[in-house]
Amino acid sequence: MSKHQKIVPGQKFGLLTTIERWSVPHNGKLIGEWKCKCECGKIHFAATSVLNKGDVKSCGCAKGSFVSAAQTTHKLTKTATYASWSAMRSRCNNPFAADYPRYGGKGIKICPEWESFEQFLTDMGERPNGKTLERLDNKLGYSKENCRWASRFEQAQNRSSSKLVCLNGEMITCAEASRRLFFDRGYVHNYASYHNVSLQEAVDCLVARENVRLGTR
Repeated sequence: MSKHQKIVPGQKFGLLTTIERWSVPHNGKLIGEWKCKCECGKIHFAATSVLNKGDVKSCGCAKGSFVSAAQTTHKLTKTATYASWSAMRSRCNNPFAADYPRYGGKGIKICPEWESFEQFLTDMGERPNGKTLERLDNKLGYSKENCRWASRFEQAQNRSSSKLVCLNGEMITCAEASRRLFFDRGYVHNYASYHNVSLQEAVDCLVARENVRLGTR
């Protein structure tokens, strides 16, 4: 890394992840330092210039018993699950990431427990083939309670379910419309896709069908 490249919170340097920048007095001058968290859990302070030069990779634990754990973690970096975890952290923590404006820039955060890949793996399990990490409620951040592994089709259903439709004069989400019509959450979206109609037209058709069944029309 170039010594002139700007360091930002959430950046990785070996086993260290930057948290926030500090300025400390030294010989009458202010020296830039970064408060970092090591993968062993310890907090470590490192000078900006030292980080840029690559002269420090950990809080010091890598020289001792933590070496074997670090090697184990390194093996996991080749997995699809680790790739999803890393991408999640990038879009939430790295202002230079392409997706940051839609995530970290909008206040989407990662729960503290998931700063550890091992805990993320424990909570979510290995990523199934053909699925990616999805938040159930897009207004909330990343956590065990708000995430699942989902296919592209399942994610499309979730996004469509948040769109508003009119049912009995009330504007509600597609998911809620499906529930009130006694169907599964994604039924309105599936009906619209199958019949090539809009979501509102799907709701209107389902209401008309129900009225015929009940003999109200």
